Amino acid sequence: MIIITGSRAALSYSIISRIKAMMKAANLQDSGMSYVDFNLVRLEGYPSDSLSARGKAWVSACLIDESAWWDVSETQNTLDTIIGYWPKSNPWTLLASSPSKPGDLMDTIFKEEESETAWHRLRMDYRYGEGTIYTAADIARIRKTSSWGREMELKWSSKSGSTFRPFDIERAKAIYDLNPISTERVIAVDPASQTTGIVVTEERDGDIYVLRAEEKTNALHESLSDYVYELWHQYAPISKLYIDNSAVTFVKTMKGILGEPQEYMEQRKLLDSKHVKYQFVWRVEPIFFTVQTKREILGLLKQALEGGRLKIHAKEHEKLLLFLHECSDQEFIINKQTTAHNDIGDCVQMCMLGYE
Repeated sequence: MIIITGSRAALSYSIISRIKAMMKAANLQDSGMSYVDFNLVRLEGYPSDSLSARGKAWVSACLIDESAWWDVSETQNTLDTIIGYWPKSNPWTLLASSPSKPGDLMDTIFKEEESETAWHRLRMDYRYGEGTIYTAADIARIRKTSSWGREMELKWSSKSGSTFRPFDIERAKAIYDLNPISTERVIAVDPASQTTGIVVTEERDGDIYVLRAEEKTNALHESLSDYVYELWHQYAPISKLYIDNSAVTFVKTMKGILGEPQEYMEQRKLLDSKHVKYQFVWRVEPIFFTVQTKREILGLLKQALEGGRLKIHAKEHEKLLLFLHECSDQEFIINKQTTAHNDIGDCVQMCMLGYE
């Protein structure tokens, strides 16, 4: 049996320790910190960022705890590991978690159609423990706290950030055609080893419409470049393709595919010597996330929202909306530790450069 918790190994070890305490009568001489043996069964705990849960010869059961609170990349890696055991040993698999925020793993599973989901879903709110683990006094006391909705009624709710006003976010929500309509589009890509953000926008009658806002998990370099090239043709013509310059190899790849010099820093020096702005020459433009640039693009996004120019599809772009709701900053530098879907957030900010 495998027990997988969050990214802290200490939590896995704590669960194993509690099991040991309950099994004092069992012979535990061979047990280690991360596992316990009894009745010829080994229970072993792993943090969610560990790959050591892979490759087991026979797995009878999997317990995945508080997975709604994990990072997106951890969630996908863990699901891939566990689901890989299904055709091999058909283990019992239990996902258990309190809600975290809209779009987390449990929210996604509970939104799946009954005909398509692989899971048997149970919502066990406070009423299942009323009169047993919770007294009437317990419930009355907890009901007054800010955690009541999430922890006791199992409601998904996002944290409230301070960067964008709720009124502006609500005004930006709209239902509209996601197909390209006007003359040109802007694409932004924030490549990362775990989660890559991609946003496509276009201008319609002076407003900026988001046509695509998505994350791709664990995208390989070659497959990502092929995918972005497909988007380039799908949304053609493209006025700009913005890419986070920290992914230098990917920038060079896309420049090569789209017919621009791959040694772009040398070309930039040449353009600077001729007093030509490289932004006017490059269609594939790397964005250097300096402090100044971070403040500039966040300011552009705030202007678009506060001016009522930005339009976000209310049903298709939930992750982008969640980023806006949770976003907090200090002196116009976003606190990414407390904000969800930062890769999409960086992309929509880069897109704003195309509408200065």
